[in-house]
Amino acid sequence: MSDPATLPDTPEGCGYLLTTSGTSGEPKVVVGSRSGLARYLQWQQAELALAPSDVVSNTADPWFDFSFKETLGALVAGATIAVTPAAALTGGTTLLTWLAEHQPTMACLLPSMLARLVTAMDRADPTTVRSATERLRRLLVSGEPFPQPLLRRWRTHAPYPVVINLYGPTESTVIKLRHVLPAGAEVHTAIVPVGTPIPGTAVELVPVDDLDDAQELCIVSEDLALGYLTPVTGSTRFERDAAGRRRLRTGDLASLAPDGSVVVEGRLDHVVKRRGVKVSLPAIEAAAVAVPAVDAAAAVVQQGGRIVLYCGVSAGADALSLRAIRMALLDTLAPAQLPDKILLVTRLPLDRRAKVDRAALRNGTTGNS
Repeated sequence: MSDPATLPDTPEGCGYLLTTSGTSGEPKVVVGSRSGLARYLQWQQAELALAPSDVVSNTADPWFDFSFKETLGALVAGATIAVTPAAALTGGTTLLTWLAEHQPTMACLLPSMLARLVTAMDRADPTTVRSATERLRRLLVSGEPFPQPLLRRWRTHAPYPVVINLYGPTESTVIKLRHVLPAGAEVHTAIVPVGTPIPGTAVELVPVDDLDDAQELCIVSEDLALGYLTPVTGSTRFERDAAGRRRLRTGDLASLAPDGSVVVEGRLDHVVKRRGVKVSLPAIEAAAVAVPAVDAAAAVVQQGGRIVLYCGVSAGADALSLRAIRMALLDTLAPAQLPDKILLVTRLPLDRRAKVDRAALRNGTTGNS
């Protein structure tokens, strides 16, 4: 067990400990703030208006901050928590069956998990889809970039639930931005925006050296986590801004949509310069997901600087699907942004938190036979 002396020296001390997902490196232990978490839960209750009659899905393990939205928010409201067994998360069909049985009023899903669910809906009996969504009032999406085509596909099956795209690194105390999409609301960006800050939070976009017009998303708030349990290195770090306020350098690249909402375009290490052109790996992925045959996509830089695009497709996808993907990328991306290689896989490898395992893909490991 770690020596308590390694905890950040703060008046209120530690409220909780959580590990980061390790998406951008080794997992780090984050020391959370009691007051920050309390204010987050107050905001969630005010904005989502959960009631004792609600049933909230719990798809995340308790050591993943994603679960705070599901379990703690429901407990504060006196709502029912429907815990999703691991077996129900092994594929889209099993998840759809579980949703049809438990009929939650609010579901929380990673985009990669939502993609598998939507693919199952495409093939399922309409009665099952209706049972899974008829009581659903809100769908919360968080944890990864949310491609606009995936939102569109979801709404062909469930046009009425409010979709809320949430953003907040583990270091930010759960959630700090949100984008609310009521029924019929449109999105005009390739990646669904994460929207605007919740009360008590501000954002700053800081220019990034060597990446042209790229900007890093920084979160300013007194409700950030207190720090790390032990000294760490990496692109995500705590500091003070010019006004002396606590600020989190998230390591995420972002821009502003025409309506002023924030769009997270990927991490600093997910954007590369190629032949003098800034190449966003999430933009490549979003273009691929727009192809009907593609359920999910992940672009990675492999040895030698090659960009390889992995596309999760249904079993039996053939050269016609590959051609459709190539044509979509040619129509959407600049020549320097085109991947060096496109590989079709039946499923993308996932880590223990159900996020796409990019480290495995960088090493060429997919788990597909």
